[in-house]
Amino acid sequence: MILSYRWVLALSGEIPAKARRIPALWREIPAEARRIPALWREISAEARRNPVALEGNTRGSKENTRALEGNTRESKKNTRALEGNTRGSKKNTSGSKENTRALE
Repeated sequence: MILSYRWVLALSGEIPAKARRIPALWREIPAEARRIPALWREISAEARRNPVALEGNTRGSKENTRALEGNTRESKKNTRALEGNTRGSKKNTSGSKENTRALE
């Protein structure tokens, strides 16, 4: 396993614990180095759970859900328009009843 100079310093304890909690740095750790218990304890619990979420990607996903909510509002408007069309068809059926009475 070949480690970069930064990881040689991290494993030797030369890099402070706060610097080891940086998600971008965490992704650069080789899988073998992640299995070292001493290094694993130094990495924060949040970075272990989801290192990508710490970089603000969750904010983008929230904005996307808001956009989806806006689309559902538009779909509600469309269903209202369809309800209006069914009312018109009911009027047409009542008119056909009047025509059948006239034929009698």
